[in-house]
Formats: sequence, C-alpha cells, structure tokens
Amino acid sequence: GSEFVQVVIRESEVEGEAAKQYLEDVQLNFPQVLSSVKTKQLTCSTLLELIRYVQDLEKVGLLNEIEMNELQNAVEADLQKLGRNLPPIEMPEVNDILVSQPFLKHLPSTIGETLGSSAEVVMKPRGSVLYNQNSEPNGLWLIANGVVKCESIVFADRHVPNPIFTCGSTLGLYEALTGKPHLCALSAESVVCCFFIERKKILSSIESAPETEDLFWK
Repeated sequence: GSEFVQVVIRESEVEGEAAKQYLEDVQLNFPQVLSSVKTKQLTCSTLLELIRYVQDLEKVGLLNEIEMNELQNAVEADLQKLGRNLPPIEMPEVNDILVSQPFLKHLPSTIGETLGSSAEVVMKPRGSVLYNQNSEPNGLWLIANGVVKCESIVFADRHVPNPIFTCGSTLGLYEALTGKPHLCALSAESVVCCFFIERKKILSSIESAPETEDLFWK
C-alpha cells in the first residue's frame, strides 16, 4: 500500500512539474495568451459575484422576485456569452516578428528582404536540438521567442560555461560563413519560435552583393 502511494505521489510530482514548465513556456513565449485567460477569469469571477449580490438584495427585501430573476437572467446570459466568445488574443504577425530581427534589420533592405522571404518559421519544443556539435552547417537560426542553450564548448582543452541565448539572437552564422563544423550543440531550454535561413541563401547573397560579407562578420 505504501509503495503504491509513493508511486502515485512521484507521478503527481512529475505531472505537476511538467504543467509548471508548460505554463512557464507559455508565459515566456506567448504572454498574450495568459493575459487573455486572466481577463476571462476576472470577468467570470465578477459576474458570479454580481449574481450573489443580486440574491442578497432580494433576501433583504430591496428587490422583488421578478426584478431579481430579470437581473440574474441578464448576468447568466453574459456568463454564457463569455463561455462562447473568448477574449481576443492579439498575436503579432509572423512577418512583423521576422523584420524586427536584429540580423535582418542591419542589412541593406534588398538583401534583408531577400533573406527574409526565404526564412522558414520553426517551432522547437523544450529539449529539442537545433544542431549538434561538429555537425555540418546548413544554415543560421534567428531566435524570435524562447531560450536556447549552447552546450559542449571546448577551447584549447578548456571547457566554457554553457551560454544562454534569447530573442534576437543570431546563431550559426560563423559556421555558415566559414563552412566549418558547429563549435557547440544548441538545444531548446523552452518552447522556441525561430527562423531558419539556409546557408546557400547566405552565400548567394554574398555572391550578388560582396559588400554584405563585411556586414555579416560584424
């Protein structure tokens, strides 16, 4: 019996931690969603409190039964509307997020637009790998939302602490320009929304406008 209880407790703790991580990811990447949920909860709580207030008025004789029923029906109708029509969530457009990336903003408009049009939107779940150490470079990553961790960096037999990258970071550009294997492994520490641009698109932009290579290195 006690072993069964311990198993249930451990499973509950694991599920609780998973739920906590999920909410943390939502709060980090999509604060608009949590804000909308909180708005709905507050509105619902206010309407329920209003129903109780109307009932109290009827009890003390300030409202007759007909008036109380009319008010209560009106409030309940609002509760039903709230259940059917969720508060709107204003999410930024993908293109607006893309053009705000520092990497593209600092390029000449024609080059930035060309690379931006070729960018692929990618959602990475927590724990997934963007690329492995020593893997061949196939492009660069622009982090729009979320947290990415770099692992396994070693220089001259010295291990470098794992850096953390957040929104606005450009990752993999050095390898994309040089063709050298990736110096470290990149993994998602949360749900990550990012943009991927193929290496051949970067090299093609340099061929068409050689002066952009200096901008890439900066």
